[in-house]
Amino acid sequence: SFIACFIFTLLYCLFIYHVLIRGKPQVGVIMFDGTTSNLLISIFSQFFVLLCDAVVAATGWLSTFRLASVTGFRDLWCNFSRLLIPVLGLLFGSATFDYHFVPSDITKDVYAGLVPIDIRLLSNVRTADLWVYFQAFTSILLGHPRYSVPISMASCQTQTNNCKSFLLPGGLEMARQYAPSLNQTLFNGGIFNTTEAIRIDASRGLALSFEHIGPSYEFNWSTECIFPDLVATDGSNERPDRVQLCVHQASDSSVIAGWTSCPEQIWQNDACHANTSWMRRPMPWTVKLTASYQSVTVTYDRVNGSIIDHRAIPAPASTPKELLDVPLSAVDYLALWRKILIPPANTSTSDLVTTKINSILYDITWLHRTYEVTFPDQKDAPLTYLSNFLAVPLQFGVVAVEFANYTVPKGIVDAFLGGKGFLLPEELRTVAVGGHSTTRLAIKEWTGWVFIGGAVGMLVLAAVGIGWVLSRPIKGIGRSGIPELDI
Repeated sequence: SFIACFIFTLLYCLFIYHVLIRGKPQVGVIMFDGTTSNLLISIFSQFFVLLCDAVVAATGWLSTFRLASVTGFRDLWCNFSRLLIPVLGLLFGSATFDYHFVPSDITKDVYAGLVPIDIRLLSNVRTADLWVYFQAFTSILLGHPRYSVPISMASCQTQTNNCKSFLLPGGLEMARQYAPSLNQTLFNGGIFNTTEAIRIDASRGLALSFEHIGPSYEFNWSTECIFPDLVATDGSNERPDRVQLCVHQASDSSVIAGWTSCPEQIWQNDACHANTSWMRRPMPWTVKLTASYQSVTVTYDRVNGSIIDHRAIPAPASTPKELLDVPLSAVDYLALWRKILIPPANTSTSDLVTTKINSILYDITWLHRTYEVTFPDQKDAPLTYLSNFLAVPLQFGVVAVEFANYTVPKGIVDAFLGGKGFLLPEELRTVAVGGHSTTRLAIKEWTGWVFIGGAVGMLVLAAVGIGWVLSRPIKGIGRSGIPELDI
């Protein structure tokens, strides 16, 4: 029984070390996924207990303690050992199922990640494209499974209404094949067509935190705010409306932004332009946005592009903080807002530009009045939408660079950029790997080591006891004087 227990325990401990402690569920061509590992652990643990119980009962320690004339301790040892063995199995009670990516041999050099806002691109990107992104993602961006995941940041320890933090790793759609032209997505050429998932290693994402400032903050109304108007188009019966957006440059490279719209009562009286008292009061929906670079390995679903798994890569401790902080510019935000919300001079009320701007402004004003008047219990919803509104250019700024890369005429590139063109930084160069997804059984590392230590210790004690008994001289058994017994 000792030999059988020794061989089984050795193999079982190797399984625990490789699959559970090291987190490598693949052994050769065999994949021990989470469900299979959980089943094997249950079976092997029961078998291990039975073998060890047999060793405790049959081990030479029983003879050892008898020869040593300590029968009291002998009984204590045997009984205590039998009770202790099942306890080792309970160490795996904190096991969980963890995501695991199984890579294939399909790899590709790519650009992946995000870049800060580059205001130079405003003159090279059509306003219509900007409208599409702002209108499509202002309501959903930070909750979209393709682009964002909630995280914990030092500047925002708790996910509450007062502070929320998110990681924007870049998105599968924004990644480009590594080449001078940025017009080739990861799907061009069909290299990943046979894979279930795509992992992008060490891409440079952005970690964003949004801290609710509240109505106590006051902006400089003349230099830090814009007041876009919703103007009734020809032939419509829309009421004139107005929105106020403000942004302040904070000292730590972050920005403080707020927005509001014409109150319900004033709007109902068609007085949003005549009565401007609401435009000079503190805004209840104000947030402080802070951004920093975050290297992260992300696995995406190849079919729908959603984020399956993400693993943040800590920056070296010696990295200066200023290299991790993303400088946000209030001036850039104001320029961007003016481009998408304020029509050029001499734009008629029948112009398509006015119609598109009205559409965005209507969304904003409807949002504010609906949640402020109709759903007051959810009055913080405009903060969520404001956070999305601020994050849109950070998420899709890389798209502007890619678009300008293959659309801006060479003459303009030579004149304004010295012939270098619009390129993504080399920091965004990384590797995309095709593969498939599975799960693995994950335990706390110390529980695995305690189990291995306990099992090995028990076998060592049994082996020492057997060796001690075998090393003792064999003594003859005296006669009892009873013929029936002395055969």
